[in-house]
Amino acid sequence: MADGGNRINIGTAVVDTARSGGMCRDTDPSFFIVAGSGILHDVGPAHGSGYRYNRA
Repeated sequence: MADGGNRINIGTAVVDTARSGGMCRDTDPSFFIVAGSGILHDVGPAHGSGYRYNRA
């Protein structure tokens, strides 16, 4: 956790190719940020700007 508890950092994910069906791939480090009434998930520069989840 960082930024006073408003950010959760996620490290690089590495796919176990022996158990993968070929659809999965390694990912960049990412993070979640509490932003207003939702959560932003930045999935890293190789995958665009990420996703935003808002309360319904």
